[in-house]
Amino acid sequence: MIRRRAYGYTPTAPSPVDFTIATAPAKQAFKDLVIRERAYEFLAEHKRWFGLVRTNTYKEVIKAAKGIDVPDKFLLFPIPQPEIDNNDKIASSDQNPGY
Repeated sequence: MIRRRAYGYTPTAPSPVDFTIATAPAKQAFKDLVIRERAYEFLAEHKRWFGLVRTNTYKEVIKAAKGIDVPDKFLLFPIPQPEIDNNDKIASSDQNPGY
Protein backbone atom coordinates (compact mmCIF):
# COMPACT_ATOMS: atom_id res chain seq x y z
CA MET A 1 0.00 0.00 0.00
CA ILE A 2 2.87 2.36 0.77
CA ARG A 3 4.49 1.80 -2.63
CA ARG A 4 1.16 2.29 -4.37
CA ARG A 5 0.61 5.58 -2.55
CA ALA A 6 4.18 6.73 -3.25
CA TYR A 7 3.85 6.01 -6.96
CA GLY A 8 0.43 7.65 -7.23
CA TYR A 9 -1.72 4.53 -7.47
CA THR A 10 -4.85 3.73 -5.46
CA PRO A 11 -3.58 2.09 -2.26
CA THR A 12 -6.31 -0.56 -2.16
CA ALA A 13 -6.12 -1.77 -5.79
CA PRO A 14 -3.40 -3.87 -7.48
CA SER A 15 -0.86 -1.84 -9.41
CA PRO A 16 2.26 -2.31 -11.57
CA VAL A 17 4.53 -1.35 -8.64
CA ASP A 18 3.40 -4.26 -6.45
CA PHE A 19 5.99 -6.85 -5.49
CA THR A 20 5.31 -10.33 -6.80
CA ILE A 21 7.05 -13.68 -6.57
CA ALA A 22 8.85 -12.74 -9.80
CA THR A 23 10.22 -9.60 -8.15
CA ALA A 24 11.91 -11.58 -5.36
CA PRO A 25 11.85 -15.30 -6.12
CA ALA A 26 14.35 -16.31 -3.40
CA LYS A 27 14.60 -15.58 0.31
CA GLN A 28 17.79 -13.51 -0.02
CA ALA A 29 16.34 -11.52 -2.92
CA PHE A 30 13.33 -10.67 -0.76
CA LYS A 31 15.57 -9.56 2.13
CA ASP A 32 17.58 -7.36 -0.24
CA LEU A 33 14.36 -5.88 -1.57
CA VAL A 34 13.10 -5.06 1.93
CA ILE A 35 16.40 -3.42 2.88
CA ARG A 36 16.30 -1.29 -0.28
CA GLU A 37 12.69 -0.29 0.31
CA ARG A 38 13.48 0.70 3.90
CA ALA A 39 16.20 2.96 2.51
CA TYR A 40 13.62 4.74 0.36
CA GLU A 41 10.94 4.91 3.03
CA PHE A 42 13.17 6.18 5.84
CA LEU A 43 15.22 8.61 3.78
CA ALA A 44 16.41 11.49 6.02
CA GLU A 45 14.93 9.89 9.16
CA HIS A 46 18.33 8.61 10.40
CA LYS A 47 17.18 5.00 10.67
CA ARG A 48 19.15 3.47 7.82
CA TRP A 49 22.39 2.78 9.68
CA PHE A 50 20.65 0.97 12.52
CA GLY A 51 18.72 -1.19 10.06
CA LEU A 52 21.90 -2.10 8.21
CA VAL A 53 23.66 -3.01 11.44
CA ARG A 54 20.67 -5.03 12.66
CA THR A 55 20.56 -7.03 9.42
CA ASN A 56 24.37 -7.29 9.29
CA THR A 57 24.47 -5.85 5.78
CA TYR A 58 26.22 -2.56 6.57
CA LYS A 59 29.61 -3.57 5.09
CA GLU A 60 28.23 -4.72 1.74
CA VAL A 61 25.79 -1.83 1.34
CA ILE A 62 28.32 0.90 2.22
CA LYS A 63 31.01 -0.74 0.06
CA ALA A 64 28.64 -0.89 -2.92
CA ALA A 65 27.36 2.67 -2.45
CA LYS A 66 30.52 4.53 -1.44
CA GLY A 67 33.44 2.15 -2.03
CA ILE A 68 34.40 2.44 1.65
CA ASP A 69 35.31 -0.41 3.99
CA VAL A 70 33.56 0.18 7.31
CA PRO A 71 35.61 -0.85 10.37
CA ASP A 72 33.83 -2.91 13.03
CA LYS A 73 34.54 -0.23 15.64
CA PHE A 74 31.66 1.81 14.20
CA LEU A 75 29.16 -0.79 15.41
CA LEU A 76 29.50 0.53 18.97
CA PHE A 77 29.21 4.08 20.22
CA PRO A 78 31.80 5.39 22.67
CA ILE A 79 30.86 5.51 26.33
CA PRO A 80 30.69 9.25 27.14
CA GLN A 81 33.61 10.42 29.26
CA PRO A 82 31.33 12.05 31.88
CA GLU A 83 29.68 8.64 32.42
CA ILE A 84 33.07 7.06 33.02
CA ASP A 85 34.14 9.93 35.30
CA ASN A 86 30.96 9.92 37.40
CA ASN A 87 30.50 6.17 37.80
CA ASP A 88 33.04 4.39 39.99
CA LYS A 89 31.94 1.02 38.56
CA ILE A 90 33.20 2.02 35.07
CA ALA A 91 36.91 2.32 34.37
CA SER A 92 38.56 3.93 31.35
CA SER A 93 39.55 0.42 30.27
CA ASP A 94 35.81 -0.42 29.91
CA GLN A 95 35.53 1.93 26.93
CA ASN A 96 34.25 0.30 23.75
CA PRO A 97 36.98 -0.87 21.35
CA GLY A 98 38.32 1.74 18.95
CA TYR A 99 37.68 4.77 21.18
